Amino acid sequence: MNEDHTTVLTQTTMERKEYDVPLQDTIQSRFEAFDKANPQLYVFIKRYALEAKAGGLKCFGIAAIIERARWELSLRTVVVGIAPDFKINNDYRSRYARKLMADVPELAGFFLVRDLRTA
Repeated sequence: MNEDHTTVLTQTTMERKEYDVPLQDTIQSRFEAFDKANPQLYVFIKRYALEAKAGGLKCFGIAAIIERARWELSLRTVVVGIAPDFKINNDYRSRYARKLMADVPELAGFFLVRDLRTA
């Protein structure tokens, strides 16, 4: 594990839960609160998406990247002493795909997304 990877994990406790935002709020507002509370997750997801793109893939599924993040974080958080009950809500997958494609020019169009039905 490189130094940057460890630093990202140890700077955040990952103890804040998505439940900090009432469930009656929109998925988007819950996602924004979760993303703000867990910025290290976005670092991992972006890294894995860029690896997939660099590996020659023209299009890929955000679900596979989220599952890899779950796997990697579940293994690494135990090692560095971060809360082992960290969870990523599947409702946020398409939000992360959209955020990646908006933030990272080389990932534009990398994920297929449907129109949002709710905000």
